[in-house]
Order: sequence, then C-alpha cells, then structure tokens
Amino acid sequence: MFISWVIIIVLACACVYVFYILFLEKNRLKQQKIKNQILQNTLNDAEALVKKYQNQLHKSIENIEILSEQLTSIKTNSKSLIQSSNELKEENARLKKRIQEIEKSIEVLL
Repeated sequence: MFISWVIIIVLACACVYVFYILFLEKNRLKQQKIKNQILQNTLNDAEALVKKYQNQLHKSIENIEILSEQLTSIKTNSKSLIQSSNELKEENARLKKRIQEIEKSIEVLL
C-alpha cells in the first residue's frame, strides 16, 4: 500500500509538472506569435514607406529631368539674346556715329 501511495504521489507530481511546463510553453508560444505579428506589421509598414519614398524619388527624378531640359532651353535662349544684344549695340553705335556725321554736315552747311 505504501508503494502504491508513493507511485500515485510521483505520478501526481509528474502530471502537475507536465501541466506546468505545458502552460509555460503555451504562454511562450502565444508571446512569440504576438511578437511575430508585431514584426510582420512593422515590416508591412516599412515596405509601404519604402514604396511611398520610391514613388517620390521617381517623381523627383522626372522633375529634375524636366528642369534640366528647361535649363538647357534657357541657356540657348540666353545665348541668342546675348548675340542679339551685341548686334543691337553695334547697330546703335553705328547709328550714333552716323548721327554725329549728319550733325557735322549740318553744321558745315549752316
């Protein structure tokens, strides 16, 4: 009878120990699932941000290309305007010289 009580007590302790370990593992598994879900949500958020910034980067690159084309166009226009200005300055100087010649000839006639 004593041996049967010892066996029952040992088996009861073993059952309690197994249930305790099972409970601990269940809680650890639940916490691990929660951590994995948080990590998955974080990764999804990061992926969304990367896509957002990638789209912004593509738009910025397109804008830079447009601005580069406009800058090239403006450079070309400014060169032609400078050339035009130089031609007009030369013509203005020539006309002033001609006016002075005409004024001299008017003075000679007077």
